[in-house]
Amino acid sequence: MRRIKPKPVKAKPSRPRVEPPSGALGGPRIVLVLVTGDELPELCAYAKSGLLSITGHKDRAPVLMGGHIMYAATGLWVMVATAAALLVRRLTGEGQTVTVDIQQCFESFLDHAIENFMLRGRGVERSGARGSVTALAGALPSADGFWMLSLVDSREQWRMLTEWMQDPELANDETLAKYEQRLARRDELLDRIGAWASSFNKLDIVAQAQERHIPAAPVATSLDLAEDAQLIDRRFLVEIDHPAHGRMLFPRGALATIWDRDMTPAPRLGSANPEILRELGYTEEECTLLFERSVI
Repeated sequence: MRRIKPKPVKAKPSRPRVEPPSGALGGPRIVLVLVTGDELPELCAYAKSGLLSITGHKDRAPVLMGGHIMYAATGLWVMVATAAALLVRRLTGEGQTVTVDIQQCFESFLDHAIENFMLRGRGVERSGARGSVTALAGALPSADGFWMLSLVDSREQWRMLTEWMQDPELANDETLAKYEQRLARRDELLDRIGAWASSFNKLDIVAQAQERHIPAAPVATSLDLAEDAQLIDRRFLVEIDHPAHGRMLFPRGALATIWDRDMTPAPRLGSANPEILRELGYTEEECTLLFERSVI
């Protein structure tokens, strides 16, 4: 048997990244935004940025944030870069080439962690549903879900909270008047607050907290948002006539809200066939014949 030698496979040369100079592709007023740092897959870039190290529980593996946070972060800074370049062009008449780096976009979300280390010498660790920097912050249980408390470094807010809870042990513990002590006993205090709050409905306890100028918010579910009075009043949620579901509230998005444009459901398969056939030159009789014979 004759051995056949395999043909050598030539590696395709990688294309170098070329950054066109300002004013390329048509004139000196062109604004060009380049996105770099996309060599790594999305999840690898997320891990390298440092953001993954602070999400999840400290005694477990890191947890990924929901959704494609990479695209949201990059899109946000591309928008800012484009707006800034357009402003410069308006002021100077000159185009701009702006580079947005994906890893730097991610790292912009870590400003609090870097600041906490530089000012206080403390690293930010994974802390699950609880805050990592603010002493008393986190999602706490209620009778019908969860609510979020975020008590800032304020002795007055701490006093208001203990009076509201009517907890003499906390109120009479003078050491807890100091922020550092509340920070050191964070888990113990949040467990105690959570046990006290668990009999309240989340909207009731949030309303009572806000009456006392204590920052709080309900942990909203998607069903809560579908009936949110603020979203409805600002016409982010609008009523539409859906062909399959009837009258329903529908989110029309930020741009349509700003421009006050009506939203309609996406066209169903075949719904535009009559218009397309007329544009192609078919008569009404020919269209009817095609539909009757189920050609379309």
